Amino acid sequence: MSHTGRVVAVDRASVPDTAAPAWRVTVERDGDAVWRCFFLSLDGPRPTVDQRISWGPHHAWWGDERASKSFESDPNAPLR
Repeated sequence: MSHTGRVVAVDRASVPDTAAPAWRVTVERDGDAVWRCFFLSLDGPRPTVDQRISWGPHHAWWGDERASKSFESDPNAPLR
């Protein structure tokens, strides 16, 4: 299932299940304003704040860019 939304924040972080360094992208989903976050590789492209973005289970895309993503979650959920 694909979603669209707006980038709220882009921060350096570690992927929770692997501890790999990554960009943590927080987005506000269109339609219901739910916030989600996912991780993109530091080596690849990254979106900017307020940019329109789309994402699915394995990739995110914006403008002319596309990147593999991992570990989508609720940014307000408690840490494990």
